[in-house]
Amino acid sequence: TDLRKIVSLVRLFILQVPRVSSIEDMFQATSSGTLAKTQDGKIQLEGLPWSMKLTLVLAVFLPRVILDCVLLWLGCRWLVSTVGLQDVLLNAVALEFILNLKDLLYFAVVPERNKLETQQMLIPEHRVQIADCSSYLAPFFFWLAFPLAW
Repeated sequence: TDLRKIVSLVRLFILQVPRVSSIEDMFQATSSGTLAKTQDGKIQLEGLPWSMKLTLVLAVFLPRVILDCVLLWLGCRWLVSTVGLQDVLLNAVALEFILNLKDLLYFAVVPERNKLETQQMLIPEHRVQIADCSSYLAPFFFWLAFPLAW
């Protein structure tokens, strides 16, 4: 599910969020210079500059994909190499802990103010694709190719 989450975040932040010319244009400002808020107190993201999108890809998304793929490969090898059923269960719990460590660190280290600001930010989402047969069957055939290639 983490790889699926990364793909949806890349699709959202890189492809769907509009591009703005500078960092000053990322949020809408009032005449007094403060950030404009919606009626429910949320802040609307207007867009991201290309430098910010590149930074997100290189510093956030790409390392997460590499880490998940390496953990997938090493975790599968580790689980397959265990002998007993109890050891497999124990190793699976340990692997799940390693996968959820980033969420644990987020909740422990990031200040509540930053978490609240993240929750209150509205991200524009422009959906243009209407669900059709290919949107349902393409992921099936994509994931079917892996076992067949194996």
